[in-house]
Amino acid sequence: MRCAVPVATALLAGLSFLTGCTTPSSPAAAGGIDPQADRCLREMSRTLASARQFTFRYRVQSELLLVEGRPVPAATERRVAVRRPDGLAITLTSAAGRRQIWFDGRRFVNLDPARNAYARFDVQPNIEELCLTLSRDYHVDTPFVRLILFADPYGAIRPRLQGARYLGTESLGGQMCHHLALAEPTRTWELWIATRPAAVPRRLTARFLDDPQRPALEAEFDDWNLSAQLADDRFEPRVPAGAYEVELVDLAGVP
Repeated sequence: MRCAVPVATALLAGLSFLTGCTTPSSPAAAGGIDPQADRCLREMSRTLASARQFTFRYRVQSELLLVEGRPVPAATERRVAVRRPDGLAITLTSAAGRRQIWFDGRRFVNLDPARNAYARFDVQPNIEELCLTLSRDYHVDTPFVRLILFADPYGAIRPRLQGARYLGTESLGGQMCHHLALAEPTRTWELWIATRPAAVPRRLTARFLDDPQRPALEAEFDDWNLSAQLADDRFEPRVPAGAYEVELVDLAGVP
């Protein structure tokens, strides 16, 4: 059954990879790529690119979701499973409800169990094409998906950088991390990368300079498993009988 309802706006928010609270005066805004910052980005990219199957969790403390057409601040948690090149599963949990996303190399499905509604479209052949399709055709802003999900994260983010600075090491939850400040034409962001045992993202904050009304957000990444063994059915959409299919709507500005 197909039904165009406001829930479609909230459905795709589950995929978006967060942004947050640095300022336009970030140390990276002056331009230039610090060699140490560049080395950290390359090491992180090699770590993630070499992981063929992996899982992680990321949490956003204050995120603006669209629920029934209204902006609602909400803390969210996402559990993400990736199998390169064509498997992606995300479970999003927040006060607004629960979402489930699947991509199996052929189709994208986003399910809202509480409303018994789902959105879907066909897309091939890999996760990168899915992300590009969401951005190009549905205006879903997923800028930091490139940081983790693309096959070559460094190659995906480096051409966009106008500046990168290394700010030293800091402890996050008892784990030492490299702290980087980064600047792109329309956003500044900061990134914390674990020094060991694996160079994975631990925290990311950013601000969209072209939209000062967007709320300050902060994402934290943990529970990494870079050697997960994921079964095929992890990525197979499971839509309940009788669920309504909703239209994918223009989602420009949804975080």
